[in-house]
Amino acid sequence: MNTKPRKRRISYILLHHVPCIAILTILEIGSSSGRRCAQGMVIILVLAGPVRNISKNGDSVVRVMTCFTELAWNITMIRKDILLLPLDHISSVLKGEIKNEKERIEAKGVEKLWGLLEEELVGRNEINMLKRTKNEEMGSFLSTIDEKYNILPNDTEEQKIEKRFTKTLSYGCQGIFYNASRSCQVSFQDLYDNCYKTVTGVLSWALCWPVKLEHVCSMISK
Repeated sequence: MNTKPRKRRISYILLHHVPCIAILTILEIGSSSGRRCAQGMVIILVLAGPVRNISKNGDSVVRVMTCFTELAWNITMIRKDILLLPLDHISSVLKGEIKNEKERIEAKGVEKLWGLLEEELVGRNEINMLKRTKNEEMGSFLSTIDEKYNILPNDTEEQKIEKRFTKTLSYGCQGIFYNASRSCQVSFQDLYDNCYKTVTGVLSWALCWPVKLEHVCSMISK
């Protein structure tokens, strides 16, 4: 096969066409439109790198956002559990107190019910016990009950009995709520101490601050 004609054509292209194309390219770049074209190419090359990096890091950004969302959700659920745990304890304490009162009445029997009423009206054990254990907050509630059911000189015997019995029941109910409030405060304090010892740094404030709301317990007895 004769390769001389092919070599001649290649030589002709290199000697005539390539220099012509190079000269035309240089002239085009030197013009205003050529400069704008060169500037556009430079801008494209400059922006290509960051755009390529952003596209490559897209998966990482999605993973970070997903992790942050899950972390925020977990923190919210933990805070909810910490805050609701003392309230559940309060509910169980109230149920226990009411159950004890019910069992105490049932243990007396129907035939001894009047004896129980007489004990409540005359002995006033519930009132004496609460007055011995009261603090300043409890004392304000007991004083309110005393003023509300104070026996007046012109009261009839039926009114006196009704006031004594209602006063005793009010003392008993207030004692139940007071015990629940104290149990709530103790639960909140224990939870806060355990939470603060377990979690350190910024998370200790983010997770443990709900159990510092001890004044919520005071609302129970009001």
